[in-house]
Amino acid sequence: MRKIIIKLSTFLLIIIAFDWAYGLFARYLIDHAKGGDIYLDKYVCDSTKADLLIFGSSKAQNQYFPDILEDTLNLSVFNCGKAGMGIIYNFGRWKMISERYVPKVVVYEFLPVLDMMVRDDNSIFINPLRPYYGNRSGIDSIFWEIDKTERYKMYSKTYQYHSILDYISCYSDSTRFYNGFKCPSDSELDPSTVKYEDFQYQLDPKKCFFVEKFFKDVTSKTQLIVVVSPMYSFHDDHGGLSYLRKICNQYNVPLIDHFCDLDFVDDPHLYVDMAHLNRKGSIKWSKLISSELKKFIK
Repeated sequence: MRKIIIKLSTFLLIIIAFDWAYGLFARYLIDHAKGGDIYLDKYVCDSTKADLLIFGSSKAQNQYFPDILEDTLNLSVFNCGKAGMGIIYNFGRWKMISERYVPKVVVYEFLPVLDMMVRDDNSIFINPLRPYYGNRSGIDSIFWEIDKTERYKMYSKTYQYHSILDYISCYSDSTRFYNGFKCPSDSELDPSTVKYEDFQYQLDPKKCFFVEKFFKDVTSKTQLIVVVSPMYSFHDDHGGLSYLRKICNQYNVPLIDHFCDLDFVDDPHLYVDMAHLNRKGSIKWSKLISSELKKFIK
């Protein structure tokens, strides 16, 4: 019996040692990333000190030319947008940035179906935050809010750093992005390929919880401006912006709404797909939105 206990204890110690060694290796790769998304994430959280920060999903990251905004606004600009990531992730990113410094202006590009509506499993929005769990204030509670079992799962470093191949890739990736901006392609949308979704605008209580936390925290520290950019062939928001308008009014936040802008929505030459503007469209959008932001920036 004693031998069995010793063997089981030894095996358990080996598993624990491997788990923590795995975590140290993953942490080293992240801390020494040379390029790619992992490097960009780390730079956003640890280094940027721009006057104006842009938050949101790929519509933010790909459609806001920092140099166009900087020329018009006379402010330094950094694009903190991240593809596929909505308000839950962006709240975590804001918490890490604001722990270090507070920008003069925060611009949030809202995509209703991603930032407010029921759509996907919300756990996908905390996955990119896993490297910061346990070492940045305000991050752990986001995980617990999404899934209470994360409190226990995250004791395992192989679970926390499960995206090891991404970390290895970015360790050797030298790709850099100008002020966080990823320039869209010159491709033009073929209208015949567009497949319209029957969007069910059902508010996600968890996302709305984080929308309010984001608004409350940002407006208590600096100026927040909310922007909604156009979607191809959308002539009605079908009530999808009602909640956003309400929360903007509640916190006295300007809302610049171009969701159904006729100068954009019916022109396939400005889009790369139904949701995203191409390079031509993004230049046109950046010029328009920079002039409009200038009216609201204090």
